[in-house]
Amino acid sequence: MQPNVEKALGMYLDDLCKAVHIGTTRGAVFLIYEGRKYPIVSSKAVLPLIDVFYRYPCLELISFWREDGKNMYGYAKFAMSRVKVLEEKGDYLLLAVEPHGHMIKANVYILILLFTVPGFKKTLFRLLEEEGESGNEDECGIIDSSYLFT
Repeated sequence: MQPNVEKALGMYLDDLCKAVHIGTTRGAVFLIYEGRKYPIVSSKAVLPLIDVFYRYPCLELISFWREDGKNMYGYAKFAMSRVKVLEEKGDYLLLAVEPHGHMIKANVYILILLFTVPGFKKTLFRLLEEEGESGNEDECGIIDSSYLFT
């Protein structure tokens, strides 16, 4: 698992240098496969902080947290054109991601729950509206998490 953690950390540092940082928020990311929900970013206690980046044509979510004495991480990269707003109420936002890229082979969907502030939502909504049809989706639809190895 160590090489994957280092890869996620490398992507985080790369995004800090090359991508647009939309913001940091508390939230959770779940993979939906055959009607069952599996955590990608989640915690039994407090929801982890998720850094959200935009690098054309993808939305990237990266999180590092600690649970039960273990260092955990989650990384997800999605084509903006495949991200849909399911629900928005007050300070929370529920997003769904349609299968694309690497996700098609596994036939999985993604649910993203974010607790946000108005500026964050405004920026994210503007990017979702402006993006329309995205570029090469083959580079998107990537999910990695320490939960996938436990």
